[in-house]
Amino acid sequence: LGIYYLHHFVSAQKIYACGRGNMAESARSAAEVVALTNKSHPTLLYLGTASYDNRTKLQYATLNYSKLGCPIKVLDVSWKDPSESEINLAFDDVDVLLLAGGNTLFAVDRWTKLGLDSKIRTAILERDVVVAGGSAGFISLCN
Repeated sequence: LGIYYLHHFVSAQKIYACGRGNMAESARSAAEVVALTNKSHPTLLYLGTASYDNRTKLQYATLNYSKLGCPIKVLDVSWKDPSESEINLAFDDVDVLLLAGGNTLFAVDRWTKLGLDSKIRTAILERDVVVAGGSAGFISLCN
Protein backbone atom coordinates (compact mmCIF):
# COMPACT_ATOMS: atom_id res chain seq x y z
CA LEU A 1 0.00 0.00 0.00
CA GLY A 2 2.83 2.43 0.81
CA ILE A 3 4.46 1.82 -2.57
CA TYR A 4 1.12 2.30 -4.35
CA TYR A 5 0.58 5.60 -2.55
CA LEU A 6 4.15 6.74 -3.16
CA HIS A 7 3.88 5.83 -6.84
CA HIS A 8 0.77 7.96 -7.19
CA PHE A 9 2.31 10.83 -5.24
CA VAL A 10 5.41 10.80 -7.42
CA SER A 11 3.24 10.73 -10.53
CA ALA A 12 1.68 14.06 -9.56
CA GLN A 13 2.35 16.22 -12.55
CA LYS A 14 2.85 19.76 -11.36
CA ILE A 15 2.89 21.38 -7.93
CA TYR A 16 3.83 25.02 -7.37
CA ALA A 17 4.61 25.53 -3.69
CA CYS A 18 5.34 28.95 -2.21
CA GLY A 19 6.37 30.26 1.15
CA ARG A 20 4.13 32.44 3.24
CA GLY A 21 3.47 36.06 2.48
CA ASN A 22 2.70 37.52 -0.90
CA MET A 23 5.00 35.34 -3.00
CA ALA A 24 2.06 33.17 -4.08
CA GLU A 25 0.19 36.30 -5.16
CA SER A 26 2.98 37.77 -7.28
CA ALA A 27 2.78 38.30 -11.03
CA ARG A 28 5.83 36.09 -11.48
CA SER A 29 4.26 33.19 -9.57
CA ALA A 30 1.02 33.52 -11.54
CA ALA A 31 2.94 33.48 -14.83
CA GLU A 32 4.93 30.42 -13.75
CA VAL A 33 1.79 28.55 -12.68
CA VAL A 34 0.05 29.39 -15.96
CA ALA A 35 3.12 28.18 -17.89
CA LEU A 36 2.95 24.83 -16.08
CA THR A 37 -0.49 24.21 -17.59
CA ASN A 38 0.75 24.60 -21.19
CA LYS A 39 -2.41 26.62 -21.88
CA SER A 40 -2.68 30.31 -22.64
CA HIS A 41 -5.75 30.93 -20.45
CA PRO A 42 -6.18 28.06 -17.99
CA THR A 43 -9.23 27.91 -15.75
CA LEU A 44 -8.39 28.37 -12.09
CA LEU A 45 -10.35 27.13 -9.07
CA TYR A 46 -9.63 29.09 -5.91
CA LEU A 47 -10.19 27.33 -2.59
CA GLY A 48 -9.91 29.94 0.14
CA THR A 49 -10.95 27.63 2.95
CA ALA A 50 -7.76 28.07 4.97
CA SER A 51 -8.38 31.84 4.99
CA TYR A 52 -12.07 31.34 5.87
CA ASP A 53 -13.07 32.37 2.32
CA ASN A 54 -11.90 35.92 2.96
CA ARG A 55 -12.87 38.07 -0.05
CA THR A 56 -9.89 40.41 0.26
CA LYS A 57 -7.48 37.46 0.13
CA LEU A 58 -9.40 36.09 -2.84
CA GLN A 59 -8.96 39.37 -4.73
CA TYR A 60 -5.22 39.53 -4.03
CA ALA A 61 -4.61 35.86 -4.75
CA THR A 62 -6.40 35.85 -8.11
CA LEU A 63 -5.60 39.36 -9.39
CA ASN A 64 -2.55 38.40 -11.47
CA TYR A 65 -4.30 35.34 -12.88
CA SER A 66 -7.16 37.58 -14.00
CA LYS A 67 -4.66 39.93 -15.63
CA LEU A 68 -3.33 36.93 -17.57
CA GLY A 69 -6.84 36.19 -18.85
CA CYS A 70 -7.53 33.15 -16.70
CA PRO A 71 -11.17 32.40 -15.93
CA ILE A 72 -11.55 32.20 -12.14
CA LYS A 73 -13.89 29.86 -10.28
CA VAL A 74 -14.38 30.10 -6.54
CA LEU A 75 -15.69 27.41 -4.22
CA ASP A 76 -16.57 28.75 -0.77
CA VAL A 77 -16.85 25.97 1.78
CA SER A 78 -15.78 27.57 5.06
CA TRP A 79 -19.31 28.34 6.20
CA LYS A 80 -21.37 26.62 3.50
CA ASP A 81 -21.97 23.01 2.56
CA PRO A 82 -22.26 23.06 -1.24
CA SER A 83 -24.19 20.30 -2.96
CA GLU A 84 -22.38 17.53 -4.79
CA SER A 85 -23.41 19.06 -8.11
CA GLU A 86 -21.99 22.46 -7.07
CA ILE A 87 -18.72 20.78 -6.12
CA ASN A 88 -18.59 18.82 -9.37
CA LEU A 89 -19.31 21.97 -11.38
CA ALA A 90 -16.53 23.83 -9.58
CA PHE A 91 -13.99 21.10 -10.40
CA ASP A 92 -15.13 20.59 -14.02
CA ASP A 93 -12.67 21.82 -16.64
CA VAL A 94 -10.23 23.19 -14.05
CA ASP A 95 -6.56 23.47 -15.00
CA VAL A 96 -5.22 25.06 -11.78
CA LEU A 97 -6.18 24.61 -8.14
CA LEU A 98 -5.07 27.59 -6.09
CA LEU A 99 -5.14 26.81 -2.37
CA ALA A 100 -5.11 29.73 0.03
CA GLY A 101 -2.81 29.98 3.01
CA GLY A 102 -4.16 30.33 6.52
CA ASN A 103 -5.46 27.71 8.92
CA THR A 104 -4.34 24.32 7.60
CA LEU A 105 -6.25 22.25 10.15
CA PHE A 106 -9.50 24.10 9.44
CA ALA A 107 -9.13 23.67 5.67
CA VAL A 108 -8.27 19.98 5.80
CA ASP A 109 -11.12 19.30 8.24
CA ARG A 110 -13.67 21.05 6.00
CA TRP A 111 -12.37 19.40 2.84
CA THR A 112 -12.52 15.98 4.48
CA LYS A 113 -16.04 16.58 5.81
CA LEU A 114 -17.26 17.63 2.36
CA GLY A 115 -15.31 15.06 0.33
CA LEU A 116 -13.16 17.73 -1.31
CA ASP A 117 -9.99 15.94 -0.23
CA SER A 118 -10.70 13.17 -2.72
CA LYS A 119 -11.71 15.69 -5.42
CA ILE A 120 -8.41 17.52 -4.95
CA ARG A 121 -6.45 14.26 -5.01
CA THR A 122 -8.21 13.10 -8.18
CA ALA A 123 -7.65 16.45 -9.90
CA ILE A 124 -3.92 16.38 -9.14
CA LEU A 125 -3.16 12.72 -9.70
CA GLU A 126 -5.56 11.75 -12.47
CA ARG A 127 -6.46 14.92 -14.36
CA ASP A 128 -3.05 16.61 -14.58
CA VAL A 129 -4.32 19.72 -12.80
CA VAL A 130 -1.59 22.08 -11.58
CA VAL A 131 -1.89 22.74 -7.86
CA ALA A 132 -0.50 25.95 -6.39
CA GLY A 133 -0.46 27.19 -2.85
CA GLY A 134 1.53 28.96 -0.25
CA SER A 135 1.95 28.19 3.41
CA ALA A 136 -1.18 26.35 4.58
CA GLY A 137 -2.26 25.94 0.95
CA PHE A 138 0.71 23.69 0.33
CA ILE A 139 0.90 22.13 3.78
CA SER A 140 -2.68 20.90 3.38
CA LEU A 141 -1.50 18.65 0.52
CA CYS A 142 0.87 16.83 2.86
CA ASN A 143 -1.95 15.12 4.71
